[in-house]
Amino acid sequence: MADIEGPEQLPFVGQAAQDGEIGLLRPPHMTLTVPMEDVRHTVTDDQLDVLCRGGKDGSRDIFLLLAGAGVGLVQNLLAVGNSMIKGSSYSASDIILALLCVACFSGAAAKYTEQRQRGGDIDKLRQRIVDGKKVNVR
Repeated sequence: MADIEGPEQLPFVGQAAQDGEIGLLRPPHMTLTVPMEDVRHTVTDDQLDVLCRGGKDGSRDIFLLLAGAGVGLVQNLLAVGNSMIKGSSYSASDIILALLCVACFSGAAAKYTEQRQRGGDIDKLRQRIVDGKKVNVR
């Protein structure tokens, strides 16, 4: 065996050990590759909330609730209208339910308009974020 006394006599990594020598190993070496440019986008808290919810904000649910209630109360609206045309009497509860039907349809129309104007589509929100401010990280 060869006597190794100082670091100048240590074999380099990749150098084969001679017969009778002890081969030395370096600790593992890790190489990390990253893209040349990492683009990050500025996202507001509201946009982050929409992204976490998957683009759903509850407007559609409220719209469907109001529209369904309005459809359920249409019979009362038709009954009051029929009574007015015939000139017969109608009860106060029929009038209240007919007004409630009109209110439900009005609320549904307002929610539908709000949802359309806000552009609740998550793909549109993603495109706005991509087109917005960017931060280059190197």
